[in-house]
Amino acid sequence: MVTRHVSEPEMHAITATAMHPSGEYFAGQSSDNQIVVYENKGGNFRRIRAKKFASHYCAGYACAIDFSYDGQFLLSGDERGKIYCYDWKSSKVFRILDGHSGACIGVEWHPSQPTTVLSCGWEGMVKLWQ
Repeated sequence: MVTRHVSEPEMHAITATAMHPSGEYFAGQSSDNQIVVYENKGGNFRRIRAKKFASHYCAGYACAIDFSYDGQFLLSGDERGKIYCYDWKSSKVFRILDGHSGACIGVEWHPSQPTTVLSCGWEGMVKLWQ
């Protein structure tokens, strides 16, 4: 059951999503090579235009995104095989890893080791980063 449609004229398809650990924000991987952020206020979502993450390339791919458990960092895969780690507060790139020879389609923080990241690419490799 759809409770509310979110639509804006400049909005592109959102291919991957992640909820901030605080539950206050919702991030979406947009097909225009950026991650857009919405504020969650009691089930009502409002886009925060000042907070966007846009250094990676993902158009045409459903590259995953994920938050660190403390909410300080946001990960994104990239069509060129890179892994982008963004600082949540500043929205700037914190680190870029050359991860895969094809598109990096999946990224996720390790469930029990907060300094470890898992990634997977279209070449069939799963990598563990520390």
